Amino acid sequence: MTLAPIPPAADRSAEPSGERSKSANTLDALMADSAVRESIRYRIEQTSESLHAIAKDHGVPRGSLHSLMRQKGWTRPRDAPKAHRPRGAPRLADMGVVRGRLLKAVSRQIARIEKRGDANDPAGDEKDARTLVSLAKTLETLIALERDVGADQQTEPTDRASLRAALARRIDQWAEEGSKSA
Repeated sequence: MTLAPIPPAADRSAEPSGERSKSANTLDALMADSAVRESIRYRIEQTSESLHAIAKDHGVPRGSLHSLMRQKGWTRPRDAPKAHRPRGAPRLADMGVVRGRLLKAVSRQIARIEKRGDANDPAGDEKDARTLVSLAKTLETLIALERDVGADQQTEPTDRASLRAALARRIDQWAEEGSKSA
């Protein structure tokens, strides 16, 4: 099958700013031409070309092409390359790394505050306080998530009687320590 030529981009100099993006307009122009649309569909559904290569050939972002695929219900062949996982939210396995990075960020922020010293800058002090509060809340949330994930992964003990006995011993120890200190 021969590929249809890519139509030239329309003149967008008269469009007011704030209108649809150039890539959306380009994709719309490509989809308006049935030969180009079928060529794109063929390459997406029947070839093992990467979406990146197809999008690059047609001058549109890969994400726009992927959105079009979802919208039209087009599917990729099994041997087509898989898209890379976007760099975004870390997986739960990476929580320790994220916690370390947050702690470093807190340390850097504190070092900046200490380096500035007692400069009389109320606006800067307020900004520093907001930044530290935000970092602390994020760290607290991350630690809670780690704790919750760890709790989900623990299996319930099968011997409830021994668990109750161990808990009773701990409560008795706590009560004895409390009465000794009073």
